Amino acid sequence: MVNRTAMYETLDKVIEVAPSGAWRQDVWVMHSSLCGTAGCFAGWRVILDGFSELVLDESGEVDALRNPQTGQHVYLSMLPAQAATSLDLWLADARELFSSDNTLEDLKELVDRLCA
Repeated sequence: MVNRTAMYETLDKVIEVAPSGAWRQDVWVMHSSLCGTAGCFAGWRVILDGFSELVLDESGEVDALRNPQTGQHVYLSMLPAQAATSLDLWLADARELFSSDNTLEDLKELVDRLCA
């Protein structure tokens, strides 16, 4: 069963940060000089789960997210799986929800449908 609380918490966060440019459905997570941390729906879910520290590679790109309380890392390659697990989503549903083509309206409709 989908984690409705986490789904709507993530959607609320995405809606909150979208005007500042901190929601970007086309990247998992990135550092932006304009708004600080930016990310997609999946990226914000993992950040809300406590993985709030960015781990940068040698070129300054985000390589992983770190949970400062536990020391655990989620590498970007594993971020969609981590978010899908947190949201209790099937793979097909996660792919649809995390698609880079989604608009805010698409996300609202998908969250409502998946939580119905």
